[in-house]
Amino acid sequence: MRSKVSMPRADSYRIPVISNRHFAFQRGKKRHDRAMLVLLGLTELYLKDGQPIGSNRLKELLFPEMSASTLRNYCADLESLGFLKQQHASGGRFPTNQGLSVYAKEILQNLGTSFSLDLFPLEEQKLIQGFQKALEGELTAELNQESLWGIVPWIERAMHEMVKITGCAIALSIPRFDQDFITDIRLVQIDARRLSVIVITYFGFIRHEMIVLEEALPENWVAIESYLRSKIHSLQSESVLKPEWEHLAKFLYEEISVRFLLSKSRCSKGTILHFGLSQLICKADFCETNTLASAFNLFEEGGKLRDILTYAQARSSISLWIGEQLTELCPKTTGCALVTIPYKLGQVQVGAVALLGPVLLRYRLAFGLLMTFKAAMEHVLLRYVYRYNLDLKPYPISHNRLGHLP
Repeated sequence: MRSKVSMPRADSYRIPVISNRHFAFQRGKKRHDRAMLVLLGLTELYLKDGQPIGSNRLKELLFPEMSASTLRNYCADLESLGFLKQQHASGGRFPTNQGLSVYAKEILQNLGTSFSLDLFPLEEQKLIQGFQKALEGELTAELNQESLWGIVPWIERAMHEMVKITGCAIALSIPRFDQDFITDIRLVQIDARRLSVIVITYFGFIRHEMIVLEEALPENWVAIESYLRSKIHSLQSESVLKPEWEHLAKFLYEEISVRFLLSKSRCSKGTILHFGLSQLICKADFCETNTLASAFNLFEEGGKLRDILTYAQARSSISLWIGEQLTELCPKTTGCALVTIPYKLGQVQVGAVALLGPVLLRYRLAFGLLMTFKAAMEHVLLRYVYRYNLDLKPYPISHNRLGHLP
């Protein structure tokens, strides 16, 4: 249902149109709609400025047709229902996690499945348009290279751009590319018997392996690195190996090859990329060590991240967890918000994107950026798959990996 209550539309704010009844008043629908508008308007102001909102400010900026005393009554009702809080009697109010959840769901309902910049205030429109232009510019440059090398670096740069705009952490699941192979090998000596091996693939993935040697590495080990590169490209090595080094070089080549094949087997569900966890350190919601550690654990591939992305891929649209809803995934994450969106290749959902940030997230902007990223990912994958006849293996979708979560 849509509210008939008059609603100011300044360039700085966009209050969602009411679409659901999240609570009820004894006096009926009209009072419900007015209270909803007050909740949504107060939340909009609070997310923009981060300061508790008083009735006079609400009247001045958003509701000039209502008196300050009427607005205070609505706020008191909303507080009694658990949607608002007030730190002290004479101070302004701010939304609880429950109130933020209502606001975010109304934003989602308003945005729907069709993406229109008209639903965003001017500041957010500029940020989304800038993000779109950055993605298009990077994509044009990569496609002009006539190479598959650009697909993963393009995805990584797009994720970094979103991290820069939101200040949040981003994770993304990528389907497996069956045609991927090793294009370069770099060796980094840790000590006399340990090597860090960096493997770079044709699609731009970078893998790290630690190899412990039975014998000490020779001082001139660069010749061994040259030998490995020549082997993967089936070329004659420019460096001449001493007879006593040949056994070590062949061992390294075989070990790296086997580990690469095993990693492809282990990654049969695809690869997960994530960036921006360091950004959370600067957020007030993550100032407590336990909260920060829990957020990090939530985004570790060995934890719940793969299950979250698999679950998100099975959904048809954006999924949202705020505050206490996240504790079912990871304890002590009440100060976090998690937003996910699936993306497709043609009509098949092949992956998902997740954004982890504070509960005081700019939800509408986050939704807009995720929708923009989704559209760009689908365009990129479609172009690469048909241009190079790729065979992609999407994640196997499971609807029950996270139990009864919404």
